[in-house]
Amino acid sequence: MRKFVDDGRTIYDMTNVGSPEQMKRASVRNDRNKTAEGTKVTFKEKTAVIRAAFQVYAPILFGVIACFTVVAVALYFWLK
Repeated sequence: MRKFVDDGRTIYDMTNVGSPEQMKRASVRNDRNKTAEGTKVTFKEKTAVIRAAFQVYAPILFGVIACFTVVAVALYFWLK
């Protein structure tokens, strides 16, 4: 059996990859810039967005709850 010797070769080009510390600083810097450029939303717009999201996701939520209820009732009668 041959022993593995690391000779430092890489398969992918690693020229743009910095140290982990540099990557952390870059991601924090990008996060700050994104939040600083964030959109301003009024209270009415925020309420409208939440209401629209609820209208979209409420039927899915109630469908999942109904399926769990059907399964729970079926298990109750099956195991009774």
